[in-house]
Amino acid sequence: MRRIHLFSFMALSALATTACYDDAAKDLINFTPFVPVEDTTYIDLDTNSKAAPQDKGVLITEFTGSSCTNCPSAAAIVKDLKTQYPTQVVGIGVHAGAATFVNPNKEHSHYDFRTQDGNSIASMLGGVLSLPAGAVDMVKYEDQSSVIMTKNFFQPKTQSRVSVTNPLVIDVPVMRIDADTLIFLVRVLYKEDVADDKNYLSVYITENGIIDFQESLTEIILDYEHEHVFRKAVTSYSGDLMELPAGVTSYDAGRVFQRRFVVPIKHDTPGEQFKTGWNYQNLNVVAVVHRKTDVDFEVIHVVEKHTN
Repeated sequence: MRRIHLFSFMALSALATTACYDDAAKDLINFTPFVPVEDTTYIDLDTNSKAAPQDKGVLITEFTGSSCTNCPSAAAIVKDLKTQYPTQVVGIGVHAGAATFVNPNKEHSHYDFRTQDGNSIASMLGGVLSLPAGAVDMVKYEDQSSVIMTKNFFQPKTQSRVSVTNPLVIDVPVMRIDADTLIFLVRVLYKEDVADDKNYLSVYITENGIIDFQESLTEIILDYEHEHVFRKAVTSYSGDLMELPAGVTSYDAGRVFQRRFVVPIKHDTPGEQFKTGWNYQNLNVVAVVHRKTDVDFEVIHVVEKHTN
């Protein structure tokens, strides 16, 4: 597995003396406000020359539901792909679609996995007509009618994306995690020139290892393990523009974007029938850099960082 050593906290402190800054060094990224503003962009050619490349990450957005009997088979496909490409494939399990499939079971469910952000992502990608379904790198492929596809295409589309050239390095140092607060950085380094004039950063929180009800084709499973459950978007659900300085029209090699996130850990609400709180020990940060066009939201690179 390739490792990145350049983005240590020591390297961060050294940037002030070793980095080669352009006039944009003090310009702030125009992200939508969510945390105290500690966003910045600058050119760092020294770090770029030392940065180890990362294999391209592939994002599988898996639309699922606890009462969807075919959904465990789709989850198994994603699990197999993550096993096959352990450093590249990232899954997010979004419980969105028809109420019949995604509403918690009144008799057996302990958790409610539905979120407004999840519904918004489903709508953004064209709407979920049936479950299970999903998107691979949020690309609209020529042989598909929309970005969202059936589970049968998860494997071939993933295999077509893992070998795509990746021009980025994404690092997610976790600075603090406890029962109340998650604090982390997202740092994006352009290893190569990217001619786009607009790239976007989407950051999601997911959770592993949630034991709860799941219906399958043959049985009701009361102790099913739900993985990479989508919890929240901490940017806009459709991504925040990584804004270039005035007069700059492309993302040049050596360009760095950095943002600090402070995320309150969600707790269960007393008196509610279903749990919606997070187990902070099982959370992941998913950082996605992507494009936006009239037809899709192609993922350039994605990484997942376990918070513990």
